Amino acid sequence: MVEDIEARRRMPLIRKTLRDNARGITGWIAGIVALIAVQLSVFPSVSDTTSKITDFAESFPEVFRKMFRMEDYGSAIGYLSTELFSATLPLIFIAVGVTWGARVATDEVEGGTADVLFSLPISRTHVIWVRLAAMTAVLVALAFIVTVALAIGGPIVDMSIATSKLAAASVSLALSGLVFGSIAAFVGAASLRRSVALGIGLTVAIACFVVYSLAPIVGVMDDINPFNPMQWTIGSESLKNGLDIVSCFQAIACSLVPMFAATYAFSRRDLAA
Repeated sequence: MVEDIEARRRMPLIRKTLRDNARGITGWIAGIVALIAVQLSVFPSVSDTTSKITDFAESFPEVFRKMFRMEDYGSAIGYLSTELFSATLPLIFIAVGVTWGARVATDEVEGGTADVLFSLPISRTHVIWVRLAAMTAVLVALAFIVTVALAIGGPIVDMSIATSKLAAASVSLALSGLVFGSIAAFVGAASLRRSVALGIGLTVAIACFVVYSLAPIVGVMDDINPFNPMQWTIGSESLKNGLDIVSCFQAIACSLVPMFAATYAFSRRDLAA
């Protein structure tokens, strides 16, 4: 009974969070679908000239090919890995995650409505976890959109990739956004400043991406990379290898730590300060 009451108290906040960000969500969906459509439209030209494209890719410096994982570019998996899943889509998901994470604890505080929100019969802990759940739901929804768009559009351009592998790659995208979004949420809860959370969240994400990108050519970074969240997500190459359960658990654990830290920090902050 108590759990049902708590659930009814949380639902309006979930709806409000999603409703307030409906335009942004729609914009991200439209952008991702448009990006996928453009890349798919180019693929027939690539597949028709596979040998030439392969020679062209091999003409790039080895350092460049290693950084962007340009392997078997003429194939469907190689093409999507290079054009979408190595950098473009991961950075989009990270941007979404960090943007949402930075607002988890700062929206009401910076908007001056924290007193109204916390006068309701719902704890700060519930507020944080509802906002984190909304962030997770958006990332999962975008990952679903990626999977559906590629599953529908792929056959149209004679691109044959198992839906299970598309879904696995999309899960990795969602996890990359979740990791850095959770870090931004913690920073926001500790500082109560969205700009600080955005700055630190993006800085950490960029640093991890640089280490991941340079790992194939820099020995020191290659040693660090096994502990890099980027390696657990996009580095697992789920589009080619399928879902890596161990890497998924590592990414989820890495997300849960700052989530719990955000809850702890926010519940003990003096919002009047």
